[in-house]
Amino acid sequence: MLPRIPDSLKPIAMLGLLVLFALVIAACSTAWATPDIQTLDSATVEEALGAQSVDRPTVTLRLQGSTSSSRMSTPISPAPAVSQLSSDTANLLLALPFEVDQHPDSMMPMGETIEHSPPAGHPGIDFQWLFPAEIVVAIEGIVGDITQETNAADGSTIYQIGVISEDYGVTYEVNDLYLANPEIQIGDRVSKGQVLGIPQVVHDDRRMMHWGFGRARPTNGEANPEGVVQNYWVDWLCPIPYLSPNEYERLRDIWTGAYYKHKDQFPELCNGPSKNYE
Repeated sequence: MLPRIPDSLKPIAMLGLLVLFALVIAACSTAWATPDIQTLDSATVEEALGAQSVDRPTVTLRLQGSTSSSRMSTPISPAPAVSQLSSDTANLLLALPFEVDQHPDSMMPMGETIEHSPPAGHPGIDFQWLFPAEIVVAIEGIVGDITQETNAADGSTIYQIGVISEDYGVTYEVNDLYLANPEIQIGDRVSKGQVLGIPQVVHDDRRMMHWGFGRARPTNGEANPEGVVQNYWVDWLCPIPYLSPNEYERLRDIWTGAYYKHKDQFPELCNGPSKNYE
C-alpha cells in the first residue's frame, strides 16, 4: 500500500508530475519528427533511385552449347542504310562469313547460269570446305527469318537464317544453329563475328554454305514461289561493293585460288546482270 501524501505536499507533487509529463511529450515529439528509413514505401525508394544513373548490362549470345538467354537487355541502334552513308563508309558494312584461318577451297560465283536459270542465274555465292568451318555473322542485325529443311545428303537439318540490317538482308545456310545458339529466335540481335553454325554436308566430307545478300522487304504474309511464308523477301545483290576493302581483297585472293570447274565461262565473283562493280 502506497504511503499517504500529506496535504501540505500535494501541490509540490502535482507540479512534479506536470513537469515530468511535459518532458515525456517533448521527447516523443522529437522521435516522431525523425522518419525511419525502413518505413519508406516503394514509390519513395524508386523516386530516390530515379535520380541516379543505373548501368544496365548487355547480354550477348553465348556460343557452343550455352544455356544462357539470347536476349539483349538493352536495345542497340540499328546499322545505317547504305544510302545514308558516304561513299567512303558504304563499303564498311559487310565482312566475309568465315574467319581468316578458315578459307574455303572451292566456290560457285554469283550469276552462273549452268546450274541456275538465266538470266539472273545463281542468286548468291557458294563456299565449300573439306572441314566444318565456323560460319559467322557478316554484319550486325536482327534475325528476321529462320526456316529449315532436311539435308538429303545426310539427313541433318539445314537452317536458313536471314539477318536484317536496316534495308538489307544477309542469308546463311548452316547446320548446328541451335548447338551454337540454343535460344536464338526471330527478333534477336546478332553481332558481327558471332558463330551461327557450320556448313552443310554436300557429299563425302565436303561441306557447303550458300551466302546471299540484297535489299530486304517485308512479305506482308505472302508466300514465296515454293509456298513458304517468311517475314522478308530479299532482292539479291552482288555483295562485292558492300565489303570493306580488306574483305574484298581477301575474297578476291580466295577466288583466285579456289576451284570452280566453269571459271572460264564465269570468271568473276559476280557475273552477268549481277555484276555491279568494276
